Amino acid sequence: VFRSDDVTQEILFETAAATVRADKQLVALGASDGSVWLLDDLSDALAAAGATAPADTSAKRKKADVQEIGAQHVGMTSKDLSVTRVAWRNDELATAGLDGMLRFWDIDSSVVKVSVPGGGKALTAMCISDASCVVGCADGAVRLLDGRDGKGVVAVSVKGKGHAGIVSDVTWLDTDATMASGGLDGAVRVWDM
Repeated sequence: VFRSDDVTQEILFETAAATVRADKQLVALGASDGSVWLLDDLSDALAAAGATAPADTSAKRKKADVQEIGAQHVGMTSKDLSVTRVAWRNDELATAGLDGMLRFWDIDSSVVKVSVPGGGKALTAMCISDASCVVGCADGAVRLLDGRDGKGVVAVSVKGKGHAGIVSDVTWLDTDATMASGGLDGAVRVWDM
């Protein structure tokens, strides 16, 4: 159960993406309604959940066993357009969404520091490093973005060499030199950056 001091109504959304920042016990959520949430220090809630866990794991959980976790509403990307991916880059939170934008958030002030256009297509996958941002798109393309000052697309997979459908995931294989993408076409492609 998430509760928020700055939202008066019950928080109703489907979580579309989540990422953990273990060093600060923070979890960021991207929601289907375009909102971005930050769950505060989870250590107390996790300790309480462990202390109240029933000895018999087959026993049904009671409503009283549900732990409340404080939630901070960071902001909205685009109304009614889902956040598809969230990731941490140092102290910044990066979000990608169906609106085709990659955003870097200052979580202390809950403002977008940089918005990077992803090439006009819905972003369905994202991997971030200190130097590079790679996104997978609904049109099957894999795009390299320059996140500095919102410059945008630097390179895009050659037409016919991307995926024949939505890119479902992108990830770094080693540093910033090689990455892989997977798509709903069933293919896995390895890219030399």
